[in-house]
Amino acid sequence: MKITLLMTLLFGLIFISAVGAAEKRPLLSSKG
Repeated sequence: MKITLLMTLLFGLIFISAVGAAEKRPLLSSKG
């Protein structure tokens, strides 16, 4: 259970970081 929770939190942090980077550098917007 603890391992699953840690994995979820880690994935969440990575996702938030990715979203933050996307907002700072809109690569998709520049391509589209």
